[in-house]
Amino acid sequence: MAEQFFDFVGDFVDRVNLFKTGETIEPKSFKERCTLGLIDWWNAELKDRTPKWTRPPRLPRLARCRGSTG
Repeated sequence: MAEQFFDFVGDFVDRVNLFKTGETIEPKSFKERCTLGLIDWWNAELKDRTPKWTRPPRLPRLARCRGSTG
């Protein structure tokens, strides 16, 4: 699946995936195809994120109302 993603958005010049948490990527190392600014976005917003960040927050359990209906 990752290969299909890179085929659409572009690819690294040396064909090595440089998306690593905490590491800045040189924009010249990625040849974009159908995107504009992907590496700039990675460097500014995503490089310091962890997989935990992608999970939605857990919602508190709601108490069940057990009142009578009659």
